[in-house]
Amino acid sequence: MRFYRVSLNDDADGHAGYQWFTSRREAVTAAWRWREDNKPVEKNHEGNLFVETAKAEVEEIHIVPTRTGIRQALNMYASHNNNG
Repeated sequence: MRFYRVSLNDDADGHAGYQWFTSRREAVTAAWRWREDNKPVEKNHEGNLFVETAKAEVEEIHIVPTRTGIRQALNMYASHNNNG
């Protein structure tokens, strides 16, 4: 089985979670939307000007379609603190 995980990152707040998809097209579209909705913004903090940027990365995840393979995938991906 093949899934696509989109890792969402916001420069200001760090990691913003994950989104999961069964289609690469949907995952790429979601990553694009995340970047569009979180366009770079100039901020001034204590006299220092900096730019906040959002990132979204698409990762292909392969899961063996057996009870053991699904269990291993759930233990690996669903038990993470920022699993979205």
